Amino acid sequence: MRRRRSNAPYWLTTRYGGICDRCKQAIRKGEEALYYPSTRTTLCAGDSCGKQEQRDMDANAQDEAMYSGTYN
Repeated sequence: MRRRRSNAPYWLTTRYGGICDRCKQAIRKGEEALYYPSTRTTLCAGDSCGKQEQRDMDANAQDEAMYSGTYN
């Protein structure tokens, strides 16, 4: 098993069923989910949950790149 060194959120395929911490919808085994290891929070792949978080993270990364001068 590969170990992650940072607490950055990442997408995973669930091995067990669970519940989205934002919208409280069921996340079934085998579905994609966004996982935050630092808080042990899991978000479903819904448009207002995991997908929205991914869009926000991408926008923040672009902003940081633009302000640091590394934007291509």
